[in-house]
Parts: sequence; C-alpha cells; structure tokens
Amino acid sequence: MNIRPYCIGEEATLWPLLFNTVRQVNIKDYSEAQVEAWAPGDFDLDQWVVRLQQTQPWVAEQEGQLLNSTSQDESVAFTVTTPAWVRG
Repeated sequence: MNIRPYCIGEEATLWPLLFNTVRQVNIKDYSEAQVEAWAPGDFDLDQWVVRLQQTQPWVAEQEGQLLNSTSQDESVAFTVTTPAWVRG
C-alpha cells in the first residue's frame, strides 16, 4: 500500500469513496441533514475539485486502485473516507 498526496485528476475517483461511505457504510451514524451536506445527491464535480484542491487530501492506493483518502481542514480534525475493502 502506498500513501501519497492526491493528484489533480483523481477527483472523480475519490468522490464515490466519500459518497458511499456516508450514504451506505455510515448512514446510521448521521442525521439526514449531515448526509445531504457531506454527500449531496446533486453532486457538482467542479465544487468537489475546488474542495480537494483546498484541502489537499492524502490517498491510500494499492496496485493502482485508490482505497481511501483523508484530509485536514479548519472544520474537522480529519475527514476520512472508507477503504474500498470495507464495502466488500
């Protein structure tokens, strides 16, 4: 496994990791408002690109597949998306 800074162009691959974590893996842990705020149904790739460029997340990859990402920003200590292996 390799841990590295995310690269521009990986945004469309990272979005499903966050979306599926919030909407499928951890949905029971969040209110409806939190789910919609963190993983909106009306996904906007341009806004996501800006967010990633601002937060500069790190990613975990194995054999070229992105498994996880984490970022630090002023609103939370760390934001972590779920590894692909949790989704099975």
